[in-house]
Amino acid sequence: MYQILAFVATVLYVIAFPFCLFFLLWKKRSELSYHEQTLSRPVSRGDDITNPVDNSAIDDITHCSTPIWLTILCENYKDKYWFWEILELIRKVTQTVLITLLGWENRVTVLLTIGISVLFLILHARYLPMKSSFEQKLQMFALTAILINVLIAAIDHDESEDGLTVFLILLNLIVIAIVFGK
Repeated sequence: MYQILAFVATVLYVIAFPFCLFFLLWKKRSELSYHEQTLSRPVSRGDDITNPVDNSAIDDITHCSTPIWLTILCENYKDKYWFWEILELIRKVTQTVLITLLGWENRVTVLLTIGISVLFLILHARYLPMKSSFEQKLQMFALTAILINVLIAAIDHDESEDGLTVFLILLNLIVIAIVFGK
């Protein structure tokens, strides 16, 4: 009974928590977008021209209405990638849950974990979601290190197969070329 309850709680946490964070971020971004449009609307004939719109009001709304714990989730990312930290959270939790629930000996776990690692490395290389180029390179390095560790752990040291070893080495070289080619 305890294992079933733990499984249900884990699945709910893996699905519900990132979804709730995504919803809160989306809602806050929608509110900010609405306020930015309202405050930056063009001056019409009926408006008082002597009182132009103060753009610092947008910053005031951002700082006053957004809780700090919510801004932490998107402050390092470009504005159009405000949701990226949720994707990272989903990646981390999914890989952890796969290994925890199915075990590392399961080949499906190994393949999915490697696939997720490669996918996120490619997505980061393609979209460059971080504001700072230093942080982007640091994230690429971290994702590369994760992938290499997963690949090393995936090699069955008891039954080393030459074909799999060569494939993993080539995959590592391709990933390194992608990371450092940017």
